[in-house]
Amino acid sequence: MDTSTMVMMAVALLLLVTAYLRAPELAQKGLGASVSLVLEIFPRMPRLFLLPD
Repeated sequence: MDTSTMVMMAVALLLLVTAYLRAPELAQKGLGASVSLVLEIFPRMPRLFLLPD
């Protein structure tokens, strides 16, 4: 992994921890929405990589 990816992951984790400390139910709702979105998009990704330019 390159440095910029690691920095973005660290920032995302820091923001998630901050949100959890302020409002645990809101952080869990946001994390659930993120996981749901990833699971919805993931099956479509191989088709997108196969599309011609």
